Amino acid sequence: MNSSYPRIPYGWADFRAIRLEKRLYVDKTRFVHALEEERYVFLIRPRRFGKSCWVSLLENYYDRTRADEFETVFDGTHLGRQPTENRHRYVVLRFDFSAFEDTLETLRERFEEYCQLEVRHALERNADLFPEAARQHIRSPSSVNGQLNELFLYASDQGIPLYVLIDEYDNFANTVLAHRGAEAYQSFTHGGGFYRNFFATLKAGAGRSGGGLERLFITGVSPITMDDVTSGFN
Repeated sequence: MNSSYPRIPYGWADFRAIRLEKRLYVDKTRFVHALEEERYVFLIRPRRFGKSCWVSLLENYYDRTRADEFETVFDGTHLGRQPTENRHRYVVLRFDFSAFEDTLETLRERFEEYCQLEVRHALERNADLFPEAARQHIRSPSSVNGQLNELFLYASDQGIPLYVLIDEYDNFANTVLAHRGAEAYQSFTHGGGFYRNFFATLKAGAGRSGGGLERLFITGVSPITMDDVTSGFN
């Protein structure tokens, strides 16, 4: 095998690792320019389409705490040559719902634990924008929805732009629907279900001006769940 050719990163979803280890990468960064024309994007594509790698690309490009790696990670790409004004501008909060199983009895608890952990990590990474007192106040509610509400309010008051990335938003919902049936599925996607309330919180955050939830990018394989959990972002 000719070692001069870059190796194919089969199954890799970490954009940063692909670039740093110089694996084969077909440059799609030019599409970021088109993506910025919309603030709230919902991308539905089949599995193995590269959605998770795209989310990783967005995280590496927009996260303000990764600015010092821009030249290294995006060197030789379209974005590296023609970056947008929003490069590394945001506090990025990323959720990946691919790891959840269909244990309905513990689903809400695991969802809360995971989402609150991601909120905490985002606050700690951006401690220069969120002093200790602010971080404690934001994390004081017992639910992730309460914490997100506090985060959106604080960001709006302080003019801090937030970008929320959600990968495989429908993964565990589709698993529950397939293995536990429609009644179990509807228990958290309809009415006062915790997953529906989560998206209602995001929609409320998107409605605030001067900061708050400025951009939202969601990936999945089916539009059904999104239709169930929210009336959409207007």
